[in-house]
Amino acid sequence: MEPTPNLPAPTSLWSSHAWEALRAVGFSQTYPPNVSLFEQGSPVEAVGVIEEGLVKLLRWEHRGEAVSVGIRFSGAPLGTAAAILRAPHAVTVETLTRCRVLSIPVDHFLQLVMSNGQLSSDLHHIHAQELLGFIAHLGTLCALSTRDRLLRLIGEVVAAEHQSAAVGPLRVALPLRYTELARAIVTTRQHLSRVLKQLEDDNLIRREKGWLVIPEPNSFWAAINTQL
Repeated sequence: MEPTPNLPAPTSLWSSHAWEALRAVGFSQTYPPNVSLFEQGSPVEAVGVIEEGLVKLLRWEHRGEAVSVGIRFSGAPLGTAAAILRAPHAVTVETLTRCRVLSIPVDHFLQLVMSNGQLSSDLHHIHAQELLGFIAHLGTLCALSTRDRLLRLIGEVVAAEHQSAAVGPLRVALPLRYTELARAIVTTRQHLSRVLKQLEDDNLIRREKGWLVIPEPNSFWAAINTQL
């Protein structure tokens, strides 16, 4: 099993006041990799907040294969938008690594949103960040090459673990299998292999026994920043 990255604490997204309010009405549970926490189309009975680990968001359309539409890190809320709209879950949430998730019954969560101003403000901010992230992601599918889309996705994982550190080399466990990674950046498995080889030839990444190594972080971040 791949090692679990050391991710930021959940309170990196939530204020201490909001985090304590969530913990007061929720309970923590630990899950192994490859477990579905919520299923697309199911009613929202509880929302979650990732305390530790990584999850992926999957979406099915017209009975085709699932598409990875996002990765969520420590601190991210799960199912909160659907809960507020009183709609079914829009995605399936599946653990990528060993995860600890704070689960909050939906009625308690909605009551907190109405009564706790700080928690509501934090949640608005997180939802706004997610919205901007989805807009940016849609833009990259049209405007960026496969190489640049892959660099951005790897950059998100590296930033979550190392907070954009400039001193290397940096080691991360890539959270998606190659087939899933190809779907996430809208390419084929074969083309993904070619692009990974190009990044290795450019000394931007190195693959070592399940780990992804960033040998020179300054060069890696510079390659991503040239896309902006």
